[in-house]
Amino acid sequence: MPLITRNRFLAEWLLLLSGLFIVAAVIGLTLYRDHTAIGVLERDRLATQARVIDKNLGRALLVVDRALIGIRDDLPGWQQERDGMARASHRLRAFADAMRSVRTLLVFDPEGNVVAANRPALLGMNFAHRPYFQRAQADANPDVLYVSPPFETALGVWAMNVVRVIMTADGKFAGIVSATLDPDEIRSQLSAVLYGTDMWAAIAHGDGLQVIMEPDRPGQSGKNLAQPGSFFSRHMASAHPAEVLEGVVAATGELRMMALHTILPEDVPMDQPLVVAVGRDMGVLYGAWRGQAWMGGGLFVLLAGLSVPGLAIDQRRRRRVEAEREQAAAALARSEHFMRSLIDIIPGMVGYWDADLRCGFANIAYREWFGKTPEQMRGIHIQELMHKALFEKNEPFIRAALAGECQHFERTLTKADGSTGYTWAHYIPDVVEDQVRGFFVLVNDITELKQAQLQLEATNAALEKRSVESEAASRAKSAFVANMSHEIRTPMNAVLGLLELLQHTRLDGHQLDYVRKAEGAARSLLAILNDILDFSKVEAGRMQLDDTPFRLDELLRNLSVMLSAALQDKPVEVLFDIAPELPRALRGDPLRLQQVLLNLAGNAVKFTERGEVIVSLRPVETRAESARIEFAVRDTGIGIAAERLQAVFEGFTQAEGSTTRHYGGTGLGLAISQRLVGLMGGELQVESTPGAGSRFHFTLDLLRDEATEQLVQRELDPGRLPKPPHVLIVDDNATARQVLANATQSFGWSTETAASGEEAVERADAAIAAGRPFDIICLDWLMPGLNGWDTAERIRAMEHGPREPVLLMVTAKGREMLEERIAGVDDNPLDGFLVKPVTPSMLFDAIAVATGGESVTTEHQGGAHLLGRPLAGLRLLLVEDNPLNQQVARELLVHAGAWVTVADDGQAALTLAQRAEALFDAVLMDIQMPGMDGYEATRRLRAGGFKVPIIAMTANVLAADRDACLAAGMNDHVGKPIDSRELVATLLRQCGRAEVVAPVVQPAGPLPESPEGFDLGPALARLNGDRRFFAQLARDFVADQGDSADRIDQAWSQGDFTTATRELHTLKGQAAMLGAQPLANLAAETESAVRSGEDAAHHAENLTRLRTLIDTSAASLLTLAEAFDPPQASVEPQPAEPGRVAELFDELVPLLAEHNLRALDVFAALKQAAGGHGERFAELDHAVQRLDFAAARTLVASLRQEGAI
Repeated sequence: MPLITRNRFLAEWLLLLSGLFIVAAVIGLTLYRDHTAIGVLERDRLATQARVIDKNLGRALLVVDRALIGIRDDLPGWQQERDGMARASHRLRAFADAMRSVRTLLVFDPEGNVVAANRPALLGMNFAHRPYFQRAQADANPDVLYVSPPFETALGVWAMNVVRVIMTADGKFAGIVSATLDPDEIRSQLSAVLYGTDMWAAIAHGDGLQVIMEPDRPGQSGKNLAQPGSFFSRHMASAHPAEVLEGVVAATGELRMMALHTILPEDVPMDQPLVVAVGRDMGVLYGAWRGQAWMGGGLFVLLAGLSVPGLAIDQRRRRRVEAEREQAAAALARSEHFMRSLIDIIPGMVGYWDADLRCGFANIAYREWFGKTPEQMRGIHIQELMHKALFEKNEPFIRAALAGECQHFERTLTKADGSTGYTWAHYIPDVVEDQVRGFFVLVNDITELKQAQLQLEATNAALEKRSVESEAASRAKSAFVANMSHEIRTPMNAVLGLLELLQHTRLDGHQLDYVRKAEGAARSLLAILNDILDFSKVEAGRMQLDDTPFRLDELLRNLSVMLSAALQDKPVEVLFDIAPELPRALRGDPLRLQQVLLNLAGNAVKFTERGEVIVSLRPVETRAESARIEFAVRDTGIGIAAERLQAVFEGFTQAEGSTTRHYGGTGLGLAISQRLVGLMGGELQVESTPGAGSRFHFTLDLLRDEATEQLVQRELDPGRLPKPPHVLIVDDNATARQVLANATQSFGWSTETAASGEEAVERADAAIAAGRPFDIICLDWLMPGLNGWDTAERIRAMEHGPREPVLLMVTAKGREMLEERIAGVDDNPLDGFLVKPVTPSMLFDAIAVATGGESVTTEHQGGAHLLGRPLAGLRLLLVEDNPLNQQVARELLVHAGAWVTVADDGQAALTLAQRAEALFDAVLMDIQMPGMDGYEATRRLRAGGFKVPIIAMTANVLAADRDACLAAGMNDHVGKPIDSRELVATLLRQCGRAEVVAPVVQPAGPLPESPEGFDLGPALARLNGDRRFFAQLARDFVADQGDSADRIDQAWSQGDFTTATRELHTLKGQAAMLGAQPLANLAAETESAVRSGEDAAHHAENLTRLRTLIDTSAASLLTLAEAFDPPQASVEPQPAEPGRVAELFDELVPLLAEHNLRALDVFAALKQAAGGHGERFAELDHAVQRLDFAAARTLVASLRQEGAI
């Protein structure tokens, strides 16, 4: 609808509504004025009627009062006459007959007896009980007209008396003169003022009792009107003699307008006034007005009901007519627009030329080609448009078209902007009744097609370039991932290797537990690193899962180690709720499953400030060939809002921005976990309530087969214990208590629980008294009230009889603190302890060991992997540029029995291998090295005919890296960090060796007495008991560290604190390695002082102590070296021919240059051949034994210059 039409319609509505508003206002105002006028008029009429009654009753009361006074005054005379009282009665009848308002006139003696009456029947009667007599008698005021309250007579009529008191001459009460007002007369006076059927009038006594209502209504006479809020109360409270009120009548409940008037004539001294009320029903009063209001409202509604729909119908009709007209116009316009648009959008020029060659029409393309406006094109001659040259070219086609022949031709034209365009033209004759009136021109502009073609070619070229760039970026990403893998795995290799070597030493149970947990955590970190590096595979759908048998309990034990480390000091309990009927071994990808559980539980620990985290495993369905298991992690942490539940599974996303700031993290873990669960055939789901916690869960189908059954070497066999024990679980956490109780009950053991240390003591005491003491008591350490340690001491102090209970401490944190407390007491009450979360087998193992049994998961205690020396006799070339990794790999391989030669880079490896291929059984090749890398070295070795197996030992672990190793000519691939078992297995496989059985190691004999402060036993254990190796290291220490105090002092004096701390750190490590613990402690103390910026005096004091302790420790170490590796008995050396010595030196020099370990054998022969000159080679001997071949070459050259050779 056009805007002008809408505005016109809106104006019509506004005008109509304004008129209706004015009509409504007039009607309303008229009704209001009528209503007010009716109210004012009626108020005046009612007030007038009330005044009429007031005047009439006032005059009547005045007459009655005068009559009563006259009777009272005449009474003494009558009393003196013999028949005076008869005359008095006669006189009273005359008064009564003369006064219509009086029904009865009586004279009473002081006792209330009627002594004179206008009605003889009342003579002699006693009315002393009437209120009007009693009130007058009590007050006895002769100057007051007493108006009695209304009372009901013996005839059932309500009446009211007015009384004057009779007094004796001496002022004593002598009786009363009473007049009973005639109710009928009063009613007639009330009735006289009623001018409507809805009206009534009433008289009430001043104390509120209603006397008469006209028309009479049952129950109204005698009714008390003095009620709160009543018309009577409001009138009396106002103190106004007359007023008109509106509202609900308290006596009748009617809505009325009432005129009230107080009757209290000035000439009549009444003790109580009378109140007259005249009222109308307001419903009747305004009845006519309401009829007018309904009529006015009806007329308004009728007017509005006719005018509004009428206007709406009229506007709808006009709108429809106008719409039809607009539609027709729009259709015509659309048709015209369509035709013009169709012609304008045709990909080419369209025009029409008449027979006079003037333009009748040209579309946009036509006009734009020639740079003309529509006005310029209209009627232009074709020659003027084309100019002469083009017209002459086209004229033959124009004439042919005007002759009725269609023309088609190609033309190159110059556009208005000067650019060149390419066209294909069609001239089509316009023939009407065999007459050619003109011709149509259709010209296809093929310039855009050519430009599109060129653009397409450019786009293809750009896409090809982007593809190349994308591939380059992908290669760069792969290179970056590979490089990061290498950079991170290199230190990880050292960490895991050193932990592996540490396990080869003799460790106590706690130390071994720490080492294993450190190794487990490091390997878990490595596993997570692998997953992060492979995240691109997950995104691309190329992640491959392993399918191997695994022990569920071992997976949970590893998870327990990592979760207990993540817990730190948080007040959070981490618990495993494992169903006892779960299969112990399954087939699947344990690393990925452990990663998912670790991520979920780790997140739960991170986002739970206090409370508990429960990892639960429940079988959904168990069959012989498979098991469906629900894995769930529930916490009592911060929870997740409902609208953020799905967002947590998006990569690099957490529930809130504040979550990342507060808790940290990349937000990648849940995304990887969800996809890994999906790859394993499950769906990771979550339910959460903010502030109450979350529950992540998924269900997996895992296979069972013979391989999984072979993993289960021994089932938990509670029967291996002497008898089913009686167990007490003590924990203040209800969930932890129940989980441990379920585990012990699944073994068939009798289990009780206690929620506090105090309750545990009471139960233990009661069990002893009952003759059924507890065999095993598992105690939580940190409990309110009596903690676990104090509880254990109290229970241990009880009289248990012949068998003490096994006390196990099960704690979520504070293991080191607990060990310190154990070490600080003489009488340890505990038999062992476990760190939560605990699996059933961990609990069983701890109990079995504590009771003298055997663990179901017994493993070798230190050096378990390589003590058998399976690589004995193998000669290996280790190519590694990192010194720390050299040390780790070399020592691992040497402990396994191999003979190892080290090359620092690919070039050195190439030189050694080419010169002495026959000396090596295999080559362990790093990939990323400065200079020549592992790939190039391998290719050159293979090109030279090198046949020895080459095994890549690198941190590059992607599939592409493995393929690259094989493509370069390597035989196998071992990833860093090094897994010694995998490395040994690979070497044995590639070298064609069978697994070597470990020889029995004979005892080495008793140890010599240790120097004071030395930990000789642990030091030898670290060297696997190799005493000769200890002696060699001790002599090396004396040679290396004898002057270390001077080097430290020199560096400190020059301000080179970095060198000073490095020297002290090296001294500390070597001293601790050899058991010289006092020296190691002093070196550590001095190192810390140097780092903190000690002053000169303190430094001098520390250095003096350090020199002394270095000297004493060196002497002790040399003594131990002689005891472990005594010098051979002195034998008179046989002089050797000088030519033999020179020959051996000539053979030794190239071996030293090649880092060939044959140099050791040649040098031993040289020492023997040198005879009496052997002592002169001590420094050279030291360098060779330390495999410092570079220093050895320098010493050989020095000896030759000195003429010693």
